[in-house]
Amino acid sequence: MIRRVEIHLQTAEQIRIYPNFAYALYGELCARMEPALADTLHLCEITPLRQHLRRGEQPGQYVWVLDLFDQTASLVGLLQSMSVIHLDCCPAPLEVVECRVLQPVSAVDLLHSSQSQPTSTLYRISFETPCTFKVAGRYVLFPSEKLIVQSLFQRWNGLMECTM
Repeated sequence: MIRRVEIHLQTAEQIRIYPNFAYALYGELCARMEPALADTLHLCEITPLRQHLRRGEQPGQYVWVLDLFDQTASLVGLLQSMSVIHLDCCPAPLEVVECRVLQPVSAVDLLHSSQSQPTSTLYRISFETPCTFKVAGRYVLFPSEKLIVQSLFQRWNGLMECTM
């Protein structure tokens, strides 16, 4: 199962939050979770958690989006309990306005959904946030199609391992 959690954050209007603050939010989440789970996340080749931060509809509003595979589903309660988040990189605390947990999606649902899509040889990929790919211990600024597809396969294989 994949569970999507959207945490709506509010800051003072004059404070700007950048997409790379998502990593700081992830660090804060790891600090609050059970140490054994945090250790597991750091050891996984493919982390069973995907996350990003995007702007909200109004100035000072942001949405922290997390997709949790089975191993990290226990984090939903922890995420729902957050009311204020303090980050070293942010001059003011982030207020949690809403924590929305969307309907879980199973791997079987994903397979059925993909079968109902029209077949095509062309697909458009949109990057909602900055991303990097690590190759031979170094970050690649502009990933190739091969790296993108490899990453997608690794994510898919990570999901399949969670559901077996």
